[in-house]
Amino acid sequence: MKQHKFKHNHSIRSKIIHKQMLPNIINKIADSVQEQSYMDRDLKKLIRLLKKKHESANQSILERLNISSSEIITGVMCEKCSYSPLNRIHGTWFCSKCKNRDAEGHIKALRDYELIIGPRITNRELRSFLHFNSRHAASRLLKSLNLPTTGTKKGTTYDLTNFHKTSQLQNKRPAIK
Repeated sequence: MKQHKFKHNHSIRSKIIHKQMLPNIINKIADSVQEQSYMDRDLKKLIRLLKKKHESANQSILERLNISSSEIITGVMCEKCSYSPLNRIHGTWFCSKCKNRDAEGHIKALRDYELIIGPRITNRELRSFLHFNSRHAASRLLKSLNLPTTGTKKGTTYDLTNFHKTSQLQNKRPAIK
């Protein structure tokens, strides 16, 4: 009697593999895995192709949003009270409003610069953007960031292209005095 119930119970029958059918089932599984690896290979090929053909947008975000560069709030912003600009005193950014100090405020500001203004900055542009006067301190600050450069002397341009990526990986940077 139990044998009769077993023959009609489809859920049990679907879970049982007879030894004669085992090679066929193994082949079906192997074929499906092989198809998946082809899909993975095709996906990797597509990723490489997209990276190769990718072109950065030529239009700056300011142009796209019709914002004048004079409307941008520049300088290092205080993390505690959002006051801007902070003053650089003895290698640390100092907030005159809440008295907070931030040794790495320029890193956040340079990330913003790269995303909003552009991927290259000169010593003069850095001083203007961060609101400080010393070209020597600006030079030391830029050199400490180990950014790729082009040009020499007053014509030196620092490349911020990968700055936001590398600065996210490094939590601490040495303070510049």
